[in-house]
Amino acid sequence: MPKIIKRLTDNQIKNSRANDKNLYLRDGNGLVLIVCKNNIKKWAFKYTSPITNRETSMTLGNYPLVSLDEARSERDEYIKLLKQKIDPQTYRNSEQQKQLDKQRTTFKYVMNEWYNSSYCKKLKPRTLLKKRQSLEKHIVPFIGNVPIQEITPSMVIELLKPLEQENKLETLYRIIQRINEIMDYSINVGYIDTNKLNKVHMIFESHQANHMLSIRPEELPEFMKALSKAHIKPYTKLLIEFQLLTLARPIEAVQVEWDEIDFDKRIWTVPKEKIKKNREHLVPLSQRAIDILLEMKKINGSRKYVFTSQVKKHLNNHMNSQTANGAIKRMGYGGKLVAHGLRSVASTYLNEQNFDKEIIEIALSHIDKNTVRRAYNRSLYLEQRTEMLNCWAEFVRFAKIGKVLQFNKQKSTNSKPTVNFTSNYSNTSNMSKISYSMNLTA
Repeated sequence: MPKIIKRLTDNQIKNSRANDKNLYLRDGNGLVLIVCKNNIKKWAFKYTSPITNRETSMTLGNYPLVSLDEARSERDEYIKLLKQKIDPQTYRNSEQQKQLDKQRTTFKYVMNEWYNSSYCKKLKPRTLLKKRQSLEKHIVPFIGNVPIQEITPSMVIELLKPLEQENKLETLYRIIQRINEIMDYSINVGYIDTNKLNKVHMIFESHQANHMLSIRPEELPEFMKALSKAHIKPYTKLLIEFQLLTLARPIEAVQVEWDEIDFDKRIWTVPKEKIKKNREHLVPLSQRAIDILLEMKKINGSRKYVFTSQVKKHLNNHMNSQTANGAIKRMGYGGKLVAHGLRSVASTYLNEQNFDKEIIEIALSHIDKNTVRRAYNRSLYLEQRTEMLNCWAEFVRFAKIGKVLQFNKQKSTNSKPTVNFTSNYSNTSNMSKISYSMNLTA
């Protein structure tokens, strides 16, 4: 006949004392209170493991921190697991590990891990910094300590609503993109199974990318007139014209170094560390671009950068990439044109004059999606680009005297068609696919 175990009471537990050895008080169904010789009281659950078929035990905590009712409740949960052939101790360890993983894999933890991943190492430092700053400003203070497994769409939507209300849609969509990059990383490393945030963008107002403010090519004479009369530093005027002639991005133009200029070959080699899309770019230099460099050499020839900062504490650094923008705004072109838009002026003109679109894209240093062709085209079409940029330099030169230079498209019967004009600022190689004649508009 099995021994009848009388259930424990709180008074019995409180008054129990051990003498020279541990005292074991049983509550039934495997629950035991161990009263140690130092009178510390510990709960234990004794059971036969369904895995090893051996008797084993597991601690449930100390009394009174774990009350009698709490110990019984925990024991009953473990008995349910045993009926399912699950070892309670194995189950508890796995649950504890999951909780530890949750604590470790907070959004902030995973974000920092992602920043150190091989993917982010391919990004430019300033690009990575922008990503980090936006997340640390708008996301981390609110859900940085939330386990990434527990982040829900509603949490993120609530955080981003103020940006929508302020009509900061570009910032909003960039943040959503960056959050999703981290969530996708979490899938790849096994922190989560699915990305629950991949449809969050659908909740918000659609965002149309803002094109860089620009002007039409025929408006360039008026701009060049305003530039010549503007009350801005001479080297700022030269910077703007150099950017216009080379089709360079503002950040690329201010970062040009003397070591990158080959005056003999008339080539500016932009290192891959500086160029967008992380590959080297060759820029043919027209005569006017060379003249600008020679003028700057008189001012900054002994320094690292062509366009050196004029701020005393930054004399060893380059000019700010926003310098041209500020000058253009002061010229009265605020809301009409930005420095980056100068590239669009050139692109529009060259496309309208039927220059090869591929040549124009290479001159703009736009990346070719075909990786093999991209590697091959790094210096390919250099002669054609030289010809094209010389034509563009002619357009700019005439714009400075208030005239619009047009090239009238003509079909060539020659197997090697030419660009038919002569100027001190151009050469006449047989590389262009279209023959032109000059036409001036006052």
